Amino acid sequence: MKAPRLLLAIDPGAMFGWALFRDGKLVDSGHCSKKAFYAWKLSPQAIRAGQKLPPEASTMLGGIVVGETPNYRHQGSSKKGQATPNDLITLGILLGELVGLYRRKVDVVEFVTAQEWKGSLGKDICHNRIKRFLEPDETMPDNHNARDAVGIGLFKLGRYRR
Repeated sequence: MKAPRLLLAIDPGAMFGWALFRDGKLVDSGHCSKKAFYAWKLSPQAIRAGQKLPPEASTMLGGIVVGETPNYRHQGSSKKGQATPNDLITLGILLGELVGLYRRKVDVVEFVTAQEWKGSLGKDICHNRIKRFLEPDETMPDNHNARDAVGIGLFKLGRYRR
């Protein structure tokens, strides 16, 4: 498979992650709060917190956007910190809004589930594996949502295997 010229991977969350690939190589990544995203500018507080906006839609002409769709698997009583169905609806709305910004500029919009790209791996194991698939000139981000976005992008490019 030939790598797309541009690929933007998105992992939705209260602090959503994104990763930009150019010709199959990771060139940028970051994470951003919903509040900063909706304002489409970064406040001084957001900048101090290390937040970074994804690329503007106009720069993604002819590219691909792939986002992780939230899904819910009821496993008995909910654990502390576990997403509820309402949380997942909110994440789905955010993902839809993010994708909506790019839909008219890109050639392809696709969605994957966490199960499809990483299976049931825990975050630490998954992130260590993602790092192993990066080339020396590609940098693993610090934020866990941005790391997941890198994994989603690598998966879409065929560079990530479980």
